[in-house]
Amino acid sequence: MKETLSDLLDQLYSFYFQEIDLNLERLINLLDKLGNPHKSLPPTLHVAGTNGKGSTIAFCRSILEEAGYRVHAYTSPHLVRFNERIRLNGKLIDDDLLCKTLKDIVQINDSNPITFFEATTAAAFVLFSKIPADVLLLETGLGGRLDATNVIESSLMSIITPISLDHQEFLGDTLPKIAFEKSGIIKPNCPVVISKQTPEVIEVLKREAILKGSPCYIFDKDWNLDILAPYPPPNLKGDHQRINAATALKTLSLCFNLQPEAIRKGLQSAKWAGRLQCLAEGAHEIWIDGAHNSGGAEALAAELKKWNPDKPLIGIFGMKERKDAKLFIKTLGPCFEEIFFIPLTENNKTGKSYSPDDLLRIAEKEGISANKTGNYQDALTKIQKKYPQSRTLITGSLFLVGEVLGLSS
Repeated sequence: MKETLSDLLDQLYSFYFQEIDLNLERLINLLDKLGNPHKSLPPTLHVAGTNGKGSTIAFCRSILEEAGYRVHAYTSPHLVRFNERIRLNGKLIDDDLLCKTLKDIVQINDSNPITFFEATTAAAFVLFSKIPADVLLLETGLGGRLDATNVIESSLMSIITPISLDHQEFLGDTLPKIAFEKSGIIKPNCPVVISKQTPEVIEVLKREAILKGSPCYIFDKDWNLDILAPYPPPNLKGDHQRINAATALKTLSLCFNLQPEAIRKGLQSAKWAGRLQCLAEGAHEIWIDGAHNSGGAEALAAELKKWNPDKPLIGIFGMKERKDAKLFIKTLGPCFEEIFFIPLTENNKTGKSYSPDDLLRIAEKEGISANKTGNYQDALTKIQKKYPQSRTLITGSLFLVGEVLGLSS
């Protein structure tokens, strides 16, 4: 019987250890056995940051494709299908090619220690090196300095999107420490575009760029949102998405000669699932957003405060244990009439989540009206019964957003 992609991915999850272990040596050894494909990639835009990486890449890809460029892209995590992580010339990789490439990786790695993300990154590099393209959009998985994608030796440009507290157990417990790790993608003499940041983060990123002789272009110093002025609003919603769109446009303006029409069409056609996405309209609106850390919560709260108060806004939250639930709930909670907390589906791929009781205790201490239920569908039923007309926003985890999208498709 033919092995399916799902079967193969499940095997990879079970074969390779899942704990995050920031170490490039394992991957470098594997890539050497593969002929060092990471040294034969198309011109690369390398993106690190806490929030906005995927959206910035989505804007870059949309604009470049409207301009006629062949574009590869590597992003993570996926929401519904693993194939979302690898785009070859604008199209999601198909199951057969992905299966073949992953099987080759497993065979060549020969049971040596490696993480799942390192193995799949190696597979992506093999494909990106073999299939011609004009540009590769490469997103870090976690951090920058020791991220698996940072085995590349040079880049056309580096991009640092907004940095906030997240993954402190791996990247450090302060913004400057996290910024230092993210700055690791800055390559010697390769320009870097720095999106909106706090002053202490800018100081770290500037210092690292200077040490590497890399020209840096800083938001609100060398460029700002005025770069979007000649164009209609971007397709993705929210002021934070305008910053992501401006970051993409500034980067591309330094690397490519783009016509205004391609920029206009690209900004208006960019898509990135699970970011303030409306799933249902009418009396009971349903929205999803992948915010899952303090920076994401702040950006989402700023947007929600602008929404029309003609309907009560109800939340459905689920969160992973490694996230700062207290800060997340404290930031977003006041935007909602009521929040329903739910557990996340747990397995060896996603890790442990907060129980609804854990989250409910946090909300009660913050004076936020909240309830709990078994899953998001049960929460929706209760919301629609209690609130004849309402807006419901499901958030707190990209895994939750992916589950909702999978069941909605």
